[in-house]
Amino acid sequence: MTAETLRRPPEGVDAIVNAALRGQALIEAARALRAGGRLVSTTPGTPDLSAFGRDDISVTVVDGPPTVTAGTFPSLAARALGGTLPDPISRRFRFEEAVQAYCHLASPQHTHGKIVVSMA
Repeated sequence: MTAETLRRPPEGVDAIVNAALRGQALIEAARALRAGGRLVSTTPGTPDLSAFGRDDISVTVVDGPPTVTAGTFPSLAARALGGTLPDPISRRFRFEEAVQAYCHLASPQHTHGKIVVSMA
């Protein structure tokens, strides 16, 4: 997977969002990150930055604090389904601005919230 990824943009990719890989497999996948790239991982036990053997990337783990209980994620799902979980919109674009919307999504300036592209 890493070799194929590097074949397409040989300089590497800007970001990897990991929801499955662990340990050495994740370290190997991170080779596809360009200098300054970002790895965001949801898997418990994600290695810390020193394990990746490079200091030109950032590693962020979003699996929650160690105090997360078994009921945390079902509770979040129930709130999402019930419409009570905040889902902020950070920026809106018209359909004609879809390219700009995608560029904003991929940029370092987009750090949180949803991007909405309106068809109307």
